[in-house]
Amino acid sequence: MLGPIKKLLRRMSTTPQPASEDAPSTSTSHTTQVAPPPETETLPTGKCCDRPISTATAPAHPLDPLTTAEIQQVILITRREIGDTVDVEDGSTPTKKKFRYNTITLHEPTKSEFLEWQTSGGEVVPKRVAEVVAVDREGGVYDGLVELNGEGKVVEWERLSGVQPMLTMEDLVVTEEYVRKDERVIEQCGILGIPREDMGRIYCDREF
Repeated sequence: MLGPIKKLLRRMSTTPQPASEDAPSTSTSHTTQVAPPPETETLPTGKCCDRPISTATAPAHPLDPLTTAEIQQVILITRREIGDTVDVEDGSTPTKKKFRYNTITLHEPTKSEFLEWQTSGGEVVPKRVAEVVAVDREGGVYDGLVELNGEGKVVEWERLSGVQPMLTMEDLVVTEEYVRKDERVIEQCGILGIPREDMGRIYCDREF
């Protein structure tokens, strides 16, 4: 029974050990020059939606995720074409945002578009399109497609029924605030020895 163990110990004893820190190195040292990061341009904000806002450099690969600048661009295009403020009855300037953006992700090109880009050596670049899931102040869920090329435009925008958006970290934070203020939870925590003033230490874990 000890035969395999002896073989394993013999193999381990013959395995080359790494050189100590004091031992001279026989490898040649090479110095690598690190190129500085490329300069980035900040997208315009505020009342810039009347002029072209496509200032971000397109990714090198059509399946690359949306960049931060592209996500900002999607929001600006949506605000410009769909509107993102709530009308008020007294006629004053609306300030409340109509939508909360749940997800903004890349709407991948079709297989034929990708193959055309691939066979052309990258000369024929598919359009950059984002898929948007937004939630209004009444809880309505919207699904849309936003094209980023040129000045950008909303290609599709539809209100969905019978669906719920993806759970986000913001939702979890709000949930914890409600739970910590619930008197039933405070009572049960008191039974466990957690006083009311320590409810800020109570955390909620998500469950799907």
